[in-house]
Amino acid sequence: MELSYFQGLPSEKRRADFLLGRYAAKHALSRLTNGLKPESIEIRAGAFHQPVVFHDTGLPLAVSISHCRGIVAALAHPATHPFGIDTEVVDAAHLDALRGHVGMGELPEPPAGLSEADRYTRVWTVKEALSKALGCGLTASFEVFEIAERREWDGTRMSGSFSYFPHFAYVSLGSPGRISFALVRPRRTEITWDEGAVCACLEELSSKT
Repeated sequence: MELSYFQGLPSEKRRADFLLGRYAAKHALSRLTNGLKPESIEIRAGAFHQPVVFHDTGLPLAVSISHCRGIVAALAHPATHPFGIDTEVVDAAHLDALRGHVGMGELPEPPAGLSEADRYTRVWTVKEALSKALGCGLTASFEVFEIAERREWDGTRMSGSFSYFPHFAYVSLGSPGRISFALVRPRRTEITWDEGAVCACLEELSSKT
């Protein structure tokens, strides 16, 4: 099914994004399971185009995939604990579109030197990451993904929760003016990850965009 879906994609860009996304997702799932072979995993599109994982271990697994301008990220996780990620390149040309999906009350206060495009992109990535964690993607109104609070905002890191989904929390990391990454998780689920390594990776990627 993956091959037939790939062959039906209408453009080289879509096909490249698909291949890179599947590569990242399957290797993330392999690491999560301590060695499940990538070729034994099939990722199909669900009813809302969300990735659905099929494999032979019997474990309930899931994956969140993001790609933007050749940058691909994937997060594998137990299906019992929904996560969502999103990555976006900061681009002032997208401001008009972003304004239609971000409320003024959701925007973080601008630290010195931080652009309007950066602030809007940060909120957008958080909302899209929540939509992936919920499994509905961009099929719902962005108003229901409203950000309720922000903490620790310093231009690089932002965290908080949501008005209508208080059982989820988010963290947003990025290279100001260049790239934004958001991760959404169940609020009471504790995770251990190297934020410094993620920020370093974003800095490296942003120098190539």
